[in-house]
Amino acid sequence: YDAVFVGNHNNLILSEDIYCTSNNSSCFEIDNANKNVILIEDDVDISVFIKELKQISTFKDEYYLEIDLDSYSDTSSLNNLIGSSKGYVGYEQGGILSEHLIKYPFSVVYFKNLNSSNFFVQNFIKNLKTKRYFKDNKGRNIYCHHVIFIVNEVLSFRKSIGFVN
Repeated sequence: YDAVFVGNHNNLILSEDIYCTSNNSSCFEIDNANKNVILIEDDVDISVFIKELKQISTFKDEYYLEIDLDSYSDTSSLNNLIGSSKGYVGYEQGGILSEHLIKYPFSVVYFKNLNSSNFFVQNFIKNLKTKRYFKDNKGRNIYCHHVIFIVNEVLSFRKSIGFVN
């Protein structure tokens, strides 16, 4: 799917970029430049979106991948997504994201807590929005044209320290 659909005719479309589920319990903001990226806030229940996706299509539970990036704060944690380099432990297995997208090219990938992950992981996910493919540890091109990425960014506000406002 080149464009993101959230539900059938029962869904309320607020504008071209914001889609709400049929019971208006959650809204999703679609990235204008990349129609396969959905940006959501922290309090949105993603299970409503998955349930409606199952109702309107042949979407199965196996197609859904949820990755909590809270534990991806190390510089080598990108290897968990795309696979370890040659000569390292786990090279034969591949990464979580790359193996899932090879097995299920039409899938939904939900990245939780993007802001708490490492800088390299954040850049990798942001590059997926523009490049639409990546190379895994074995040199295979993995295309993301038919993947819907859901990104949860927790907005953190700076606190004032001392007398500075």
